[in-house]
Amino acid sequence: MKSSRIRLAVIIGALSVVFIIIFQVYWVYNSFDVKEKQFDQRVGIALINVANRIAEFNNSQPSDLSPVLQMASNYFIVDVNESIDPVVLEYFLKSEFYSRNINLDFEYAIYDCETDRMVYGNYISIDPGKTKDPSSVKFRKAEDLAYYFGVFFPTKPAYMMQSMNLWIISFVLILTALGFFIYAIFIILRQKRLSEIQKDFINNMTHEFKTPISAIAISAEVLGKKDIMNDPERHKTYTNKIAEQNLKLEMNIERVLQSASMEKKQIPLQIEHIDICVVLKEFERAAANSLSDSQSLSIICSADLKPLMADAIHL
Repeated sequence: MKSSRIRLAVIIGALSVVFIIIFQVYWVYNSFDVKEKQFDQRVGIALINVANRIAEFNNSQPSDLSPVLQMASNYFIVDVNESIDPVVLEYFLKSEFYSRNINLDFEYAIYDCETDRMVYGNYISIDPGKTKDPSSVKFRKAEDLAYYFGVFFPTKPAYMMQSMNLWIISFVLILTALGFFIYAIFIILRQKRLSEIQKDFINNMTHEFKTPISAIAISAEVLGKKDIMNDPERHKTYTNKIAEQNLKLEMNIERVLQSASMEKKQIPLQIEHIDICVVLKEFERAAANSLSDSQSLSIICSADLKPLMADAIHL
């Protein structure tokens, strides 16, 4: 696959992941908001009914306006026109919440005009025997109201989270799937990079193997001639070339073996100071074997060149 196509696929995949995460966050948040509004609506209706039943119990006229004020996400205040009997209030709260399927622990307090404070009522739990220290609860007062009571739901946050279990689990599963997708993209890009390195390595090594093999073939052909024995100096030169090119083949084979551990990032490198002029002169001498009689190669190396820090074999 071409690099441009892979790049395009990665960009499209990344944008898709971003949009999916944004959509999932919005979906979970919106679902939570809807659940909370539904709960608040049920509580509001139940408390209005409680206020009407208190007015009826006291033989007074219920308010035409909504008597329920939501002071916080889990704290409600209910305005009434008469004094409130705690026993009657508790009974009305229990019955109305039960009829509206509001199965949460709650606490209530009644405003006392004489002391100008909220007088704690009771902690009502859906689990029998569960109690709470009244001193740990602080009910906020309301302004411009004379007779009212407050209802507090301490376990509402946990209840809302529990009601969102299915949505939260689906959200986590989708995030997990996206995580595997991102990991797969990472693996694809890594494999592509290794494939490109392998391709470049094969191309380079093909050239590196051809050069000494050609030199050995030429030297072997010369040594195969009958008159070569009559020229000991020439015989020694080509014999040395075969040994030299054989050494280069061994070095190239060592590079191949080292590259086998490339994926594990365990390539051993022997970094040392290398005189670049020496390397260039060796290249000049090796390249001369591939030149015809009408060709020549001369490398001029400046004495000002500084030594390199590199691995001799790979360089």
